[in-house]
Amino acid sequence: MKSHHQVALSVLTLCISQQLYAQTNVNEADAVLDAQTSAELASSTVSDETPNVTLDTINVTAKARTGTALAQKISEMPAVTQVITESDIQMQATGNRTTGDILAQLIPSLGTSSGSTSNYGTTMHGRPVQFLLNGVPLSGSRSLSRELNSIDTSQLERVEVLSGATSIYGAGASGGLINLVTKSLVGYGPIRQTRVGVSSSRDFDSDSFGYNVGQTLGYGGERAYGRLDVDYETKGGKFDSKGDRVSPDVNQTDQQDTESLSVNGSLGVELTDTQRLDLAATYYKDKQDTDYGPDYGDNLQVLLKPEDAPPSLKAIDGANVENQPYTEKAP
Repeated sequence: MKSHHQVALSVLTLCISQQLYAQTNVNEADAVLDAQTSAELASSTVSDETPNVTLDTINVTAKARTGTALAQKISEMPAVTQVITESDIQMQATGNRTTGDILAQLIPSLGTSSGSTSNYGTTMHGRPVQFLLNGVPLSGSRSLSRELNSIDTSQLERVEVLSGATSIYGAGASGGLINLVTKSLVGYGPIRQTRVGVSSSRDFDSDSFGYNVGQTLGYGGERAYGRLDVDYETKGGKFDSKGDRVSPDVNQTDQQDTESLSVNGSLGVELTDTQRLDLAATYYKDKQDTDYGPDYGDNLQVLLKPEDAPPSLKAIDGANVENQPYTEKAP
């Protein structure tokens, strides 16, 4: 009985061994077949010719820039959010509007203009702004808040607005950059342009009447150009809806009874086909000459007891100030 069990176990062991041996042979055959297939594919790939692709010719050209170009090329930076053109500026330059008034209308993120010669408190997104003229910062380490009162609006070619904090021109631009670019290139041949305008806030009354005159002379040739813009403007007083004269701003200085002179000159020459030299210079000066002052009430009651004598916006004639406010920007 015991021998029969031993014989059965031996036969079972032999069958399992045969099955394992057969499975091993199958796996080895598959491996040999895979190796042969890979060798054939590799041989076929090597024998085939390498494909050649002919691409169309790409021509790269440099586009000539117009206007006084910035060395840092602000207008070509991908972060520039807005470029205000000359036509947009001139559409807003009506009714004795200052540069600050115009930019406040055209730049959505810029705060409201103070309406004076000062741009103190003018911000972008609630943060300080750095102002430049032809790529040159208009303020040093200490802002004088007169940066926008430095050029006549008729001499602007465009305004470049870089929104958001940046330090490419140093500190002071946590809100962004505003670059004022003056006119320069004139095309080919001579150019002559005369500008004349009048303004008034009260039916051309003698106290509110103002005017501006300007002249442009220039010439553009094949290799060189030159341009000169000169603008002179006088501004009268301001009146409210009742016909009463508005008091001058004694804090930040407004532009009532002000004379201004703005000069913009530029020269350019092409040294080679790829090199160009551009020179630009600007001069601006305005000065107030008014006989009006604020109404402080009898015996200066507005200053001493403002609760008893509320301040008045009426202008009082008879002021005699020897050194009146002025702004001057030299090259």
